[in-house]
Amino acid sequence: MTQEEKNIKICEARGWRREFIHGNGVDDYVWIDPLNQRAWFADGTCLPNHFTDLNACHEMEKVLDEKQEWKYLAKLVAQVSIGKEHTVSWNRERTYHATAAQRAEAFGLTLKLWKPGE
Repeated sequence: MTQEEKNIKICEARGWRREFIHGNGVDDYVWIDPLNQRAWFADGTCLPNHFTDLNACHEMEKVLDEKQEWKYLAKLVAQVSIGKEHTVSWNRERTYHATAAQRAEAFGLTLKLWKPGE
């Protein structure tokens, strides 16, 4: 699965949706923003990029319930721990410095939007 495909799955988990618009000279799919219900073109360029934007990650994390938050933290600890020989508590503290890509990957794995290694 490409990073772009993963990002679309995260957007959908956040409430973004694709709809077909017909009329007023437009016959195309558009993305609907869940926050303001604005329509954006279907090419996906309007979608937040959770793999590069920490602000988008902040919005992404808001959709997690309490149980999911704990799973997400565990997945995030695993993301920041890859290739490191430190204690679990040290790695938990490092989650504050996790990159957008690490957060997006942990989020997708938490919600089972894709499988590890995809």
